[in-house]
Amino acid sequence: MDESTDQIMTVSTSFHPGAHPVESDLVLSSSDGVLFYVHASTIEKASPTALPSFLSFSTSGIKEDIIPIPEPATVLNIILHTIYQSTCAQNLPTSDDLIEAIDRLPRFGIEPSTLVRPDTPIYQLILSHAPLRAIDVYAMAAHHDLRELAEASSSHLLAYSLETLSDEMAAKMGPFYLKRLFLLHMTRTEEAKRILLQPPSFHPVTKECSFEDQRKVTRAWALGTTYLAWDVRPGLSLSRIQSVFEPLVSNMECTACQNMVKKRIREVVTGWAAVKVSLLR
Repeated sequence: MDESTDQIMTVSTSFHPGAHPVESDLVLSSSDGVLFYVHASTIEKASPTALPSFLSFSTSGIKEDIIPIPEPATVLNIILHTIYQSTCAQNLPTSDDLIEAIDRLPRFGIEPSTLVRPDTPIYQLILSHAPLRAIDVYAMAAHHDLRELAEASSSHLLAYSLETLSDEMAAKMGPFYLKRLFLLHMTRTEEAKRILLQPPSFHPVTKECSFEDQRKVTRAWALGTTYLAWDVRPGLSLSRIQSVFEPLVSNMECTACQNMVKKRIREVVTGWAAVKVSLLR
């Protein structure tokens, strides 16, 4: 407790005195009163403009004083862990806090692309949030030109409806990444249609199964294709494809026709699985 202000101060569980081998020489205070004991040299190593940016919030202009940082502890904690290249997963940060922290890095003289790389803990932590917050992670990555993160998160956007994309989100990701996202959806949709349209091959005519009999198989396949094509999506699942075409087999008396349909289903599933699922690959 500070007797002069009678105010209780909280100390960070990750950046407290003695948390690192070298004694800290800089103390930051979050907007909600949490103290972070850090090292000027580590901040300076992250970017030549980082330390002056942090010191700019000092009322006295010297680093020996406690420097008030206009960020809540949850966000400042992520920023510092990112600078130190250490994980903050143990603090269970929310997706919103992670995104806000990366968006705030330029405020402290740091380009996100220099610290958010595939081999860093912060990259892996943000990516772990992508399955549930894909569009937000993608927009943040696009905004800061984090190509690897944008690519990895785009694979979780196949089921996302682009019609619901807000103007604000589109503006944040910028024209290049917005275009790439639309192209990913368009390419996968067209590929799905192309793959599905090819019907099963004919087998040699037999007494039990004539050419006309096999044409019925082709028409049945076309109906299934039409059914899927009405609502084909970039995120069309393999199980969905199988659920439409596999019932055709059970309705056939000709074993050769059954085998040709099964073969074609396998080809469709294999072909669709091979279509790219992210925008930059």
